[in-house]
Amino acid sequence: IIGIDPWILNDKNDLNSWRTLESEYYSMANILFNAKTPQYPYFKPIPLRNLKALFYYKYFTSSLQYLRKNIAMDYEITNKRENLGTTISPDGSLTYSAKTRNLTQELVDLKAKSIIENDEGKSLSNYTALSERYSLIFEKFIKHVQNKNIKVVFYFPPFHPTVYQTLKTAKKYKVSLEAEAYFKEFALKNKIKIIGSYNPLSNNLASNDFVDGVHIRENGIKEIFSQH
Repeated sequence: IIGIDPWILNDKNDLNSWRTLESEYYSMANILFNAKTPQYPYFKPIPLRNLKALFYYKYFTSSLQYLRKNIAMDYEITNKRENLGTTISPDGSLTYSAKTRNLTQELVDLKAKSIIENDEGKSLSNYTALSERYSLIFEKFIKHVQNKNIKVVFYFPPFHPTVYQTLKTAKKYKVSLEAEAYFKEFALKNKIKIIGSYNPLSNNLASNDFVDGVHIRENGIKEIFSQH
């Protein structure tokens, strides 16, 4: 089951968490493109603006505070899935902290609105076209997996109703839904099962099924997969 987010095909997304698996990414890219060294079309350098941020006083001091906080952090083994803090299960699944699970609906809706106002971390607002580079990587990877006789399922995680409505109506977000159409067309051509939709109404979800603008409560996940 592969989670299909719209920013996957955005050349201008600011997401860098994938770099924790950077060596694995390049190793797979070498296999897909039969290359001995990382090169275009799959190499992505760190944006210059991210390097400049290292020299900002505010960024530097906040990083030190974050480091100090995490060094002092104690981890506790538990048999319970729901705890005061965030819990990671042996299978890698994550259960939100009590604070996140118990947010009022008003705060959840405000967080959803904030995501749109802050341009979803710029991963979607700077989306001007579907990346040919990432489309090629994506298609080669999926076909590589299928050639190993592995059944592939695409999961489209829904957005909070407020966020999705903005994706539909705001011009700067329109490519996000074009990405969904591309992924679904690719799935149809390659006989790949689809679960979910960016549209929450297609999954019978409402605002109270979300903990923020993009993350769903466990009951919402169960609702989506129970339909398939």
